[in-house]
Amino acid sequence: MNVRRYWIQIVAAAAASLMALGAVLVIVRRRRSRTVGARLHEARSTIGDRLERPISSIKTAAGRIAH
Repeated sequence: MNVRRYWIQIVAAAAASLMALGAVLVIVRRRRSRTVGARLHEARSTIGDRLERPISSIKTAAGRIAH
């Protein structure tokens, strides 16, 4: 292969490859990362749902027994 003849194409291909790799890394990091606030909000709502179900079922059972 005659490197002197195709050096511009080789450099352009290498630069394009690096840019494509960088774009892929940016996209992967954006999809994966969530803010701490979003994580805490999701955790709070999940824990709240888990806690409300037993309490509401106990209240319903107590209401049935009382009536």
